[in-house]
Parts: sequence; C-alpha cells; structure tokens
Amino acid sequence: MTDQERAITDEGDAQDRFTYEDLLDIIRAPLKHKYSEGPWSSRYLAPAAHRSKTFSFEPLSLPVKDIDFTAYWSSADHIHRSLEWGFPGPDIPNDPEFLDLDMWGEWVLRARGEKFGYAALTHERDRELGCAYLTPPVDGDDPYEAGLHIWIIEDGLREDIDRKLLSEFLAWIEAEWDLNSVLLYTPESYQRTLDVAAEVGLQRVDREGPQPNYASFQWTRP
Repeated sequence: MTDQERAITDEGDAQDRFTYEDLLDIIRAPLKHKYSEGPWSSRYLAPAAHRSKTFSFEPLSLPVKDIDFTAYWSSADHIHRSLEWGFPGPDIPNDPEFLDLDMWGEWVLRARGEKFGYAALTHERDRELGCAYLTPPVDGDDPYEAGLHIWIIEDGLREDIDRKLLSEFLAWIEAEWDLNSVLLYTPESYQRTLDVAAEVGLQRVDREGPQPNYASFQWTRP
C-alpha cells in the first residue's frame, strides 16, 4: 500500500481517522512520479469503464460507495484471508462521512495517477462482485508495468468469479491499456488465488511483493 492508502484505511483510534483535511493534504501534495511516460507518469488517461462478459468494471467513486461497502462487509473475513490487508477492521464505521472519504480517497489517488481501483459490478449495476486495483509495481523499472490486487465476495467462489474477474480484467488491459506487464500479488497462505493464477496462465516469478509473505504472478502482453 502507498502511504496515502495506509492513511485512508487506518484502523487506529477514532480521533486519528482519515479526515477531509488529510484528503486535502494529499490533493495539495506535489506530484513525485518516477516515470515521464506510461500509466504512472501522471499524464496517463486511464480507461474509464469496461463491460466484459461477466462484469461492468467502473472506477471506485461515490456512485458505487454503497454497494461497494455492502459487498466488502458481506465478505470481510474472506477478504482478510485472501489479501491479509487487515482492512476492514471491526471499528470501521458504517457512516456516510467515512464512506464518502473512502471513495474520495480512491478518486484522488486515481486522479494523481497513483492507483486505479475498479468495482466489478453485475451488468445490471445492482451488486458488486469484487474489485481490482492497479498500482505501481513494488520492484522493477518498467513504466509500462503494474501491480494488481483482486478480491471477490465469498459467495462468488462457487461460480469461479475470481477466475473470471482475473481473466476478463487482464483481457481488458490487453485491449485498452498501455501496459505490457502486470504482476498479480497474492498471499502465499491463500491457495485459492495461487491456483487461479496458474489456471489463467500466469507465470510465477521471483519478484518482490507488497508484503514479505506475498507471491507474484506475471502477465505479459502476447
């Protein structure tokens, strides 16, 4: 996670929670991008949305905050196991201010070219089945490479929604994104995503992950 994401998802005391002033600090902070080209250069216009066979991928933003919160909390324990993020914690409030801030934070990181988060909605846009997040890779020096995290609701395991999300999201990247390589990050302890990555045809690589216990699987443009 970036420092901004840690602030947004902080599980500390209520008085230490991410505030609108914190959000303004991020907005005002100078851009310090590593690259002068590619998606992480601050000059890139990321694709806005995409309708695949199974999903409507839409940016995480205020219009999807309620169904995103419902989906996340319906599978909080499962998401803890599948990502080991430690979020959401038991003290995350179900209040409009927190939901607004969470989504504003995602939108600001998107606008700054630091993270691209997408809700994976049904075609009817009445339910969120999961999410996908693109971030700069933890290691490497390729401006056209990204790291990827995914999660799905636990009920979706029966229908292989995670395999569908991964394969259809990567197909969208191949078709519309200026990325030549994507590294899927997943905890070593979560066998399900290890298996799904192999089923989709990703190659396990010896690359640094966001946490010491993470494995990396690579997609490269054909």
